[in-house]
Amino acid sequence: GNILLFTTMQYAGVVLGSLMLRNQIDRVGPRPFFFLGLILNVTVFAYWIGVLQFEISDTSWLPFVYLLFGMGAATWVSANLSFLPHVTGGPSRALLLALHGAVTSLIGGLSPIVWGFILKEPGDVPAMDPLMFQLFFVVGIVGLVGIALWLRTLEIPAFLDERVDLGSVVMRPQRAFTYLINLVDISFAPRGTKTDEREDGRQE
Repeated sequence: GNILLFTTMQYAGVVLGSLMLRNQIDRVGPRPFFFLGLILNVTVFAYWIGVLQFEISDTSWLPFVYLLFGMGAATWVSANLSFLPHVTGGPSRALLLALHGAVTSLIGGLSPIVWGFILKEPGDVPAMDPLMFQLFFVVGIVGLVGIALWLRTLEIPAFLDERVDLGSVVMRPQRAFTYLINLVDISFAPRGTKTDEREDGRQE
């Protein structure tokens, strides 16, 4: 029951974060939302370090932590989708976006496996090393701080004329990337297809 509650709060955070963004990201650009996503994730990681360090058994704050985690995910993904057109223009956009999705999905799938081996205590009894688990969140915070420092020097336009709309990329990333077909340039299609129009306005 608690796991269902935490998962629900996480997706509620995704919805809340998306509602908060709305058109603001198109008006002010993705930079503030990159930093907001980083701050929310650092807050969540710091909370878990405190839980492990001081052995806090009170779980009353966990729903709010998962809410913040969902808001951070929505903010970060939305900022990425707003920034991607700035670095993936031209006829190769669909390929670049497909590679971006494939690489991030591959890393996202392999990293829990790698960390699982690192966090697992040796022996036949399943257990997790609390010290290594704290190290996991410390590494996460260091990585997020490094990204924040890099974002300060990254040239990001205040306003982008276009953005990538991949539908529900946060809720259903696999289905969302099927929208990439909409980015394919069909201007090179040979004449004589059903979509071509004759000079007099009638379709061929």
